[in-house]
Amino acid sequence: MLTVELAQRGRAGLGQPVRTLIIGRRLDAGHRLPSVRQLAGDLELAPGTVARVYRDLERDGYVTTSATGTTVADLGERSSREQQDLIHRMADNFAATAVRAGIDLETAVQALHGAYDRATADVTP
Repeated sequence: MLTVELAQRGRAGLGQPVRTLIIGRRLDAGHRLPSVRQLAGDLELAPGTVARVYRDLERDGYVTTSATGTTVADLGERSSREQQDLIHRMADNFAATAVRAGIDLETAVQALHGAYDRATADVTP
């Protein structure tokens, strides 16, 4: 089963979280994604939206599609570069939000450590 938290509805709301799962290696190369119809039903999205996201992911080289379904592509070295780009964007967003909220660096880092500990506790190897 593919578990995705949608920050927003629609194409962008699904596409980015799936990319993040692939780049972060939470979905391994060869992992079969749910069918368009199944994922649309699970997330209460229109099947056309999921189909467009899958096409976008295929166009960008994140997945491959065949008669048997859609699977995660092998990103090889590209995955490491994209993972670094992703973590830098996430850190920039986190830092900017903390600064705007008037949170000092030490408090922000402590909060990040706590969030990371909670997140890793939920991950099953």
